[in-house]
Amino acid sequence: MSNKNQPGQSGGLGMLPFVKTLMLLIPFSILITGVTVGQSVVTPLRYYTFNGTNPLADSTGNFNLNTSSYNSQYSISTGGQTGKFMTLNSNTNLIDGGALSLTNAVTVEFLLKPGYDFHATKLLQRGDGAFSVRMEYATITFSTSHRNSSGSTVNDDLVVQLDGIGRKSYGYYVDGGWHHMVFRFNAATGEKSIWVDGQNPSGFSKNISTGTFNNSGNTNFYLNHSIRYVKYFGSIDELAIYNTAISDKLIYKHYLGVQSGQSYNYTDNYSGTVPSPSPITGSIDPMEFAPGHPIVNISATDQLMSFPVPRFKSGHTLHPNVPLYGVEYLGGLLQSGVSYNQALNNAK
Repeated sequence: MSNKNQPGQSGGLGMLPFVKTLMLLIPFSILITGVTVGQSVVTPLRYYTFNGTNPLADSTGNFNLNTSSYNSQYSISTGGQTGKFMTLNSNTNLIDGGALSLTNAVTVEFLLKPGYDFHATKLLQRGDGAFSVRMEYATITFSTSHRNSSGSTVNDDLVVQLDGIGRKSYGYYVDGGWHHMVFRFNAATGEKSIWVDGQNPSGFSKNISTGTFNNSGNTNFYLNHSIRYVKYFGSIDELAIYNTAISDKLIYKHYLGVQSGQSYNYTDNYSGTVPSPSPITGSIDPMEFAPGHPIVNISATDQLMSFPVPRFKSGHTLHPNVPLYGVEYLGGLLQSGVSYNQALNNAK
């Protein structure tokens, strides 16, 4: 019998050239994509790193930030968490990010660093109200507008009251540092959430009716606001907007990345575990409240005498307060039967 392969048969040395070719093609395809099987790549609609020669350039090539239409002034600085960053001030108006068409999901993520004059502000929005982010004392509000399956408009506000500790306290955000913020709404599932520094604490998410976005109105994306009392005073960096609900693990991967100075990586390949959120509630310090809190039944002046003195962190470098009035008045000066020396001693 002949050992040669017959037509239609496989095996033997006749397959060797094909096998070699296949073995060469498989690793080559992995090299050119940079993605292994089972991994997905999530590409944003907009991504502004502020690091390029043109700091307003969109890394996706879709639409560079337009500051000229509304005569918006701004500054670009170095030394941020990932390099350069943008700072907005009282002379900054709307900044146009171009038309942004959405289907049934949206994710907005950025680095936030509130400035000295930070107050009630609408950070960003789509012109028709499809999404917007507002911060003020003491709430964070993530607003969305979409159509449900019957075609009715669903307007919803996810409001987080900053009345706790950690990520649920206002002071957490105005500490002078950078914070990674993610606002995600999946209209296909109804899940809506706010992530802060890689965590989604209790009360920072909800579920609403499913549906899709309407793109018939003003779909332009805008950064900041034109009304002075809702302008953003502060810095922003690594601003990305997606037409999808990015995964928990990709959010956490991006948070870890910016901590080490890295811009976002689109490959959803984080293999670790997203940690449980840190506590947002805790016991109160009675020394921070009037005696008898929450039922206070003594006067304001008596409260002053009841507070411990001093209440400063050990080793602080604060300068002592210099009163612009005579402390003796706090000791009862000009009150009947109180001499100047008595009032001075009372005030010590």
